[in-house]
Amino acid sequence: MGLCVSGLLLAEEPFDAQAARKVWERTVSSPGQDFAGGVTVLPSGDVVLAGGSYFHGTGDDKGSPNYGTDLYDGWIIALDGEGRRKWDVALGGDGLEQFSGIVATRDGRLLAVGGSTSPSGPGKTAPRIGIADLWVVALAADGRRLWERSFNPGSRGFGRAICLDSTTGCLVAGQAMIDGFLEGWLLHLDGQGHLLWERLYDAVFGPMRAIAVNSESHVFWTSENFWVGRANPTNGALLWSQRVEKGAEAWGSAALATRDGGLVAGGEFQSPASEDEGERFGLLSKWDAAGRPVWEHEFRHPGRLRKVTGVAECEDGGVLAVGHGGVRDRSTVIVRLTPEGQPLWWQSFQVGTEGWSHGCVRTPEGGWIILSSGNGPSPDRQGSSRSTIWDMWAVKIAPEQTWVQRDPPELLSSRFLGSHLDGGGFRFSLIGTKGQTYVTERSTDFARWDAFSTNTATETDIKLLDPAARVHPQVHYRSRKVEPRQ
Repeated sequence: MGLCVSGLLLAEEPFDAQAARKVWERTVSSPGQDFAGGVTVLPSGDVVLAGGSYFHGTGDDKGSPNYGTDLYDGWIIALDGEGRRKWDVALGGDGLEQFSGIVATRDGRLLAVGGSTSPSGPGKTAPRIGIADLWVVALAADGRRLWERSFNPGSRGFGRAICLDSTTGCLVAGQAMIDGFLEGWLLHLDGQGHLLWERLYDAVFGPMRAIAVNSESHVFWTSENFWVGRANPTNGALLWSQRVEKGAEAWGSAALATRDGGLVAGGEFQSPASEDEGERFGLLSKWDAAGRPVWEHEFRHPGRLRKVTGVAECEDGGVLAVGHGGVRDRSTVIVRLTPEGQPLWWQSFQVGTEGWSHGCVRTPEGGWIILSSGNGPSPDRQGSSRSTIWDMWAVKIAPEQTWVQRDPPELLSSRFLGSHLDGGGFRFSLIGTKGQTYVTERSTDFARWDAFSTNTATETDIKLLDPAARVHPQVHYRSRKVEPRQ
């Protein structure tokens, strides 16, 4: 028996041009080189980007001059909910500073983490401890500096990621050079940046690249060598760790603590297959709270998501994975997956002649902010005409469309949506526009169409059942509007 749905048939490689709809996109730049590091959203809806700027004066979006003379300063820029610049601040000294992560606290402050090689001075109040230090800065919602802290248990330290704890503090993931070995490093700070505990991990794990905490205070991390683990929230002691064994080699870069108590870790792996010639592919894996694997997904489509750099949870328990891919990694790629780890759709935006994705964050209304660094012109990015300058690029993505917000209507038959032929007939879904009435018809030969269901779209997709599908060798479906009578 064959079943055909006219309109949209969700395939194994589901590209959806209507998904990941851009609300706005914004190139954030100075006249010099600028690199993104992290993004967050304040309770007010303002979007705050953190990274570094090599430009030492003011111009374009940069109103704050650098403190150094020949190296990067940390740079933080705030945009309003429509992408318009509100304020910026450059922080640092005569050395090298750069922010790699930022998070908004529940009371509207900002906590940024990165690294610094400068002593204290006008642009940096925290002292220098080693050759390079892990550096945490707190800002008010208007960009005023509140406090700074430097940390270093060895010769060189750097902060890679930051997240809030379950109270008023934060957890920081990074790396420290101890006796010539680069070790993973976790720190727990209180609301004023005072150290509650720190934990160094064996160098076999590599630097910590991502950290996440859920509402139950489960602390998860992902390391550069693609180990994943869970730490005790009271002292950082390791509760369990697992290696993501994939291909010839694998690298971790993203972590998400899910509402069901588990961890979703993202990164990339190198294929050992000779036909792939050592090609790298993006990878997502989910683990439960006890460290047991739940599912794994390889992004093996050529030119698609080559490296996962950010993961966010969706309303249904599925995930949005963000990274870079496409031809020569020029694009930021977004993939939506079900709670079981199966792709629903993918979308991509070209960043420039070169590009790099830095992850994503959820907005209060349910959309996302995607952050990238781009170099060179792109048809998807305004302000990208300077072919030799790296800039930050922020894209605001609208909340996911419900299954009834599309016109012309679409009929969905997919293993992802649970469509199937059972004892009652064929079950599938209708997507249309809220409040619009549709008639759904069936045909066995494309010549005669018989109406069997008339429905008005509501807040959810319309589940349709055709009992007659069980007795025909092949059935086709279509749906059309029912126009109101004049």
